[in-house]
Amino acid sequence: MTDIAAQVGLHPNTIRFHLAGMIHQGLISQHSEEREMRGRPHILYSVIPAKLYAGRRNYRLLSQVLITFVSEGAHTKRRGLVASGEVWGRRLAAQRSCAEGMPSTQRVLSAMEDLGFAPEMTMYNNHPKVLMNHCPFLEAAEQNPSTVCAVHLGLMRGLIQGYQAPWSVVRLDPFVRPSLCVAALTAVE
Repeated sequence: MTDIAAQVGLHPNTIRFHLAGMIHQGLISQHSEEREMRGRPHILYSVIPAKLYAGRRNYRLLSQVLITFVSEGAHTKRRGLVASGEVWGRRLAAQRSCAEGMPSTQRVLSAMEDLGFAPEMTMYNNHPKVLMNHCPFLEAAEQNPSTVCAVHLGLMRGLIQGYQAPWSVVRLDPFVRPSLCVAALTAVE
């Protein structure tokens, strides 16, 4: 530690603090020197190779590239996009634990809230609707609404199926207002 402190011009306590943080983050490992001499062995530090490139991630770019790829001819792939969303919605429902006895409709809304949709169930002309006051996919949806909104529709349908809610999504109306999408529901017997 004193060697490192001397090399970088900082106090050993400062170095100790930073090394402890790097160990906690999984960036480096610490081990004792193996030696046959008398005395306390030196503490050695090694970079953990998998963390060498632990810089900024850009999943937004990845999603935009994939959406663009999928969007080529998306009108013919809409059913597949909705089906993919449904698969993920059912998976999310299966992975997510909900409070015992919570009604299925509330489970769907809670899952959508956790995903970032800020949903609100309402009635309009005696027809149930879910108002989504926030879109966690907004930038991607603005660029490719037919692709992203089809996945969103499927995601919602999958959550409803996964929680066995008594509804079906008839349609999803994107961008009713700049920050509002509306899902029209129908009761399922």
